[in-house]
Amino acid sequence: MSDKKNNTQDLLYIMSNSCGWCKKSDPVVAELKDEGFKITTLDVMNPEHQQRINEVKQKYNAQCGTPFFIDAESGNQVCGFREKDILTKWASGEEIPKPPQPKSPPPPPPSPEQIDDEKTVAEWKQKYEVWAKENKHLPKIMPFDQIHQRVKQSYEMRAKQAAEAPQAG
Repeated sequence: MSDKKNNTQDLLYIMSNSCGWCKKSDPVVAELKDEGFKITTLDVMNPEHQQRINEVKQKYNAQCGTPFFIDAESGNQVCGFREKDILTKWASGEEIPKPPQPKSPPPPPPSPEQIDDEKTVAEWKQKYEVWAKENKHLPKIMPFDQIHQRVKQSYEMRAKQAAEAPQAG
């Protein structure tokens, strides 16, 4: 076990047994523990753990669900699932930058009744393209045509499911 691992750190892995991303994180945390990192697992569903979770989140004004990784001494944190290389850096005390965030939410799509209306779609497209330009710092922003197609498919699927659902009565 390396001397530099966890001398002053109080590493917490905040999770929930019902969280799919936590299930994906569990083996990564187990590997880090096997490599000598001292990480305390706290389950949000365990009343005995809840006070500690609340204290640490309040101390650092942390807003994160599960999984959540935080050094209770420094406040260094990682919100959400990350691969082992990132969590190793976190456990070693390296600051992990937050992923890029949008500057504002994207414009809402037209209603199902208006999704084929050319004027409404053109207005939505104009707003979306302004939003995409403001948020060009984000990776993987989809072109408008893809967004439009996905929304249309979503509306069509919902309509089909509603038509196939047994009628109450």
